[in-house]
Amino acid sequence: MPKGVKHCFYKSILRCTHTFGAEARLDIAFAQLAEREKWLTKENYNLSEGAARRPYRNVCLLPHVNLEALKDDPSRFLNLLYNRVMYTLEQWEPYDNFILSKHWELGSFGASCDGNSIIMRGNNYGQTRKWNKTAAHNWRAIGFPRGILLLEAQQRLMSFLCGVVEKLLEGLGLSRYQVSV
Repeated sequence: MPKGVKHCFYKSILRCTHTFGAEARLDIAFAQLAEREKWLTKENYNLSEGAARRPYRNVCLLPHVNLEALKDDPSRFLNLLYNRVMYTLEQWEPYDNFILSKHWELGSFGASCDGNSIIMRGNNYGQTRKWNKTAAHNWRAIGFPRGILLLEAQQRLMSFLCGVVEKLLEGLGLSRYQVSV
C-alpha cells in the first residue's frame, strides 16, 4: 500500500474507533483473544528466554563447571584448580566476563542498577566507585550490575574449589592447616 494511502487508511480507522466507541470493544476482543489463544499481554509479557533460567543461578554463573564431567575426568578438576590458583582473579576477569555474556544477554540474571562501577584492574580490584566513563571504556571498571555478577561467579567458583579440596584433605585425614603450600 502506498504511503499516502496507508496514512489515510490509518486516519479513517482512528475516526471510526472514536466515533463508534470501538476502543472499548477492541480492548475486550483483544483480552478475550489473548486469554483463548495465549497471546502476549501486559500481564504475561516477558520475551526473555533467560527468565525461565533465573531459578538456576549457579548454572548460569558457572556454566563451564559440570559436576559429572569433573567427577568422570579428574584431570579436568585438577586443571581447573591449578589454573585458578596460578592466575589472579584480575587475570581471569576477561574470560569470566565472556562466559557470563550469553546468560547476561538472555536476561538470565535479575539486574540491580546502581550509579557506581566496580574496579576490575589493579590493587582495588572488586571495589565500587562512582561511574567513570573513561575507566569503563578502558575496561578498568565495569558497570555495577555486570561487575557484581562477575565477582559473584568468581567467588562461587573459588568457594567450590576450596570446598572440594577441604573434602579431599578430610578424606586423607588432614586439615588445610596441616598442609603447607
